[in-house]
Amino acid sequence: MQENKEAKMVEQNQNTAPKNSGTTKVSVENSNCGAGSTSSEIDTQRPIHAEVLDSEVSVKEEKTTVFFKIKNWWSKLTFKVKLYFICVLAPVFLYLFYNIFIASPMYISEAKFAVRTISPTTGGIDFASQIFNVPSTSMQEAKIVEDYLKSPDVVHVINQELDVLKHYTSSSYDWFSRLTSNPTSDDVITFWKKISLVKVNSDSSVISLSVRAYTPEMAHSIVSNALMQCEKLINSMNERARHDALLLAQNEVDVAKNKFDQAQNALKEFRNQHQDLDLKTTATGLQSLIIELEGQATSIRTQIAEALAYMQEDAPSIKALRSKLSGVEQQLEREREKVTSLSTQGQSINTLAGLYESLTIDVEFARKQLEFAMTSLEKAKIEVMSQNLYVVNIAKPSLPDESLYPKPLLYTLYLLIALNLMWAIISVIIAAIKEHLGLV
Repeated sequence: MQENKEAKMVEQNQNTAPKNSGTTKVSVENSNCGAGSTSSEIDTQRPIHAEVLDSEVSVKEEKTTVFFKIKNWWSKLTFKVKLYFICVLAPVFLYLFYNIFIASPMYISEAKFAVRTISPTTGGIDFASQIFNVPSTSMQEAKIVEDYLKSPDVVHVINQELDVLKHYTSSSYDWFSRLTSNPTSDDVITFWKKISLVKVNSDSSVISLSVRAYTPEMAHSIVSNALMQCEKLINSMNERARHDALLLAQNEVDVAKNKFDQAQNALKEFRNQHQDLDLKTTATGLQSLIIELEGQATSIRTQIAEALAYMQEDAPSIKALRSKLSGVEQQLEREREKVTSLSTQGQSINTLAGLYESLTIDVEFARKQLEFAMTSLEKAKIEVMSQNLYVVNIAKPSLPDESLYPKPLLYTLYLLIALNLMWAIISVIIAAIKEHLGLV
């Protein structure tokens, strides 16, 4: 009991005067000279415990002092300064802290390419495009590729091949920069536009594509795959243009060939009907032969009449002339029968010859049309091949070796300038309102 009372007295003395540990120890030793080994162990631990208590009290006092100093400093600031600190400086410090200690580093891969044709563009077209502010052919094609690189289609195709959504939604990277888990289509395209940059040079129509990723390999793979998708797009455009152009020319050839076949069939049917290969030539030959035979018959009759003037009817010369005249008349009759056989259904030989000539002209005209259509088809093939588009790689996708995003100091400076400009504009507006209301 006496030892417990003495221990309590020592603790009370330590609380009232902690720095006098040596004096306490002496008093305890004097009072406990007969207490034994337990009293000596308590005496050796008391100075260490007192020092710990002293350090804790000093830290608490220091924290309290710093807090009161900050509070006192803050209370002395004006409302405008406090507002400036909250609206401008605090966001800047937070943004700088995030970029330095929290933001995950990202790597940027870039590629440059152009879309060109085999046939060069004439200077007159480029000059007219500049005068009337009309985009040139190469610029139009570059704009098509630019729109494609910004579309959800290219993101969908790249994700199927590289699984980029798994990369950008990984929890290994900071929450602010990565893509949200289970993103919607709008979230994906918005994020794609944030991490990718597509630019088209208005003078050279060169397309620049840069993409950010959390690893150099992924950034390089995405740009390479996007470039491959652009080549597929160009090839599909070539195939569509070739198909449309050749389809029109091939249709013209088919129409011309049908007309030629119809004209040939009509002529063939006419020849089969009249059993003659060339009715016009046959009719012309028959008419010439009939005219010639009629002339011979007339000449023989004239000779007979002249001979009868001084010869008898039964004279050998008269008989010979009459026999000759009979042969000519028989041949003339046979030729006239041929002409009659060529004329059917009341149509004369001249009418049939005219029909035959018309059919022949139709065949020749159809042949010319077919030749022209086939020539146009060959020209269309050559023109389509000369207008084929292809991708020219100017700068291949780069493999980054260091992180270029984010840039803490530069981006923080941009934020500081922007917030100060906003602060200045709002301050001017508020001052103008106060002056207008007479509050100043």
